[in-house]
Amino acid sequence: NASFGGCISSEGSLTISKTTLKNCTATNIGGGIYVGGNLTISNSTIQNNTALNGGGLYIDNSVLPELTVNIEATTISDNTATNEGGGINVSHSGVIKIKTSKISGNTAKDGGGFVISGGTLEVKDSTVAANYAKEAAGGFKLTGDGKLNILNSVITIPASLCGCRLMRMGRQ
Repeated sequence: NASFGGCISSEGSLTISKTTLKNCTATNIGGGIYVGGNLTISNSTIQNNTALNGGGLYIDNSVLPELTVNIEATTISDNTATNEGGGINVSHSGVIKIKTSKISGNTAKDGGGFVISGGTLEVKDSTVAANYAKEAAGGFKLTGDGKLNILNSVITIPASLCGCRLMRMGRQ
């Protein structure tokens, strides 16, 4: 158990490949990973991690103005956040690209799959399925100037799991 980053905590850029991060807990943010810089994850699994915010990943862009996150061929599943971002929570702006990955079975109060506070989330050739939010946005929660681009992907959220799929807060 740690306050930031139950499995991995990094204040700078981080690259992860062919790695499983499982069953970790952070008492504050980033159950699996907390990163304060650019992040690249490929061919990995982030599973069954827990935190207050960002059960699987918490990406903090408060220092780096143009954060870049690339997630490819990775599974982010069964993570839990007490508040926001069961799978992924991105604080502040940046470009987050998810390709050929699966985000599923994550749970949070808001944003079961993702919470993106500003910036752009691009989901390509991926599956976002069965993420659960107790109050709002089972799949994606975008705040501020957040933008969402989805291409050739499967997005499914059963109606019984917080009948909402996408929540957009802030400017329209």
